[in-house]
Amino acid sequence: MVKDLDEQQWSRVHALIDDLDTVPGSDVSRHLQKLADDGLDPNVLAFVRLSFSTPPDPFSVEPGEYIGESYVIGEKLGEGVVYRATERIEGRDVRDVALKMIHPALISDSLKARFLDEITMLGRLNHPGIVPIYHCGIHDDDRTNRQVLYFTMELIQGGTFRKLRGNTDLPLGEKLQVMAQLCDAVQ
Repeated sequence: MVKDLDEQQWSRVHALIDDLDTVPGSDVSRHLQKLADDGLDPNVLAFVRLSFSTPPDPFSVEPGEYIGESYVIGEKLGEGVVYRATERIEGRDVRDVALKMIHPALISDSLKARFLDEITMLGRLNHPGIVPIYHCGIHDDDRTNRQVLYFTMELIQGGTFRKLRGNTDLPLGEKLQVMAQLCDAVQ
């Protein structure tokens, strides 16, 4: 069972996951062992280890399956448990959305609270640089007998900030312009 972490521990988990994402897969175990040997907080280490050992698709959501009553799963997008989905009402495709779920293997009271905080915060924001939330709900997964929190948001095409940051072909001025837009959105 994952213990609830405080804000400082969560920040450390996110930073370590970001760092380890750049490490070749075959070296991750060695890096995790070094962190343990160096005395990393065992709760933080447990969560980082769990994030690198969880299966990529924990409840076998397949293209064509429904989440909730209206969302038909398409392809998996990027990291985590985010999918392209089509909102379908009365048999008609309404729009493509991004659908984000909590990975069931990671569910804890603290993670549920953080996920609901994310939904609440994004739902209150209104800025052209922030992706709007369309819907949130709970999906009853019959195969695992679990309830899975999810939300849908506008589907944005493009890359990640990490890819932009590492793009050596993009001039510094353009990177700074994107960074200024990002700062404007989150101020």
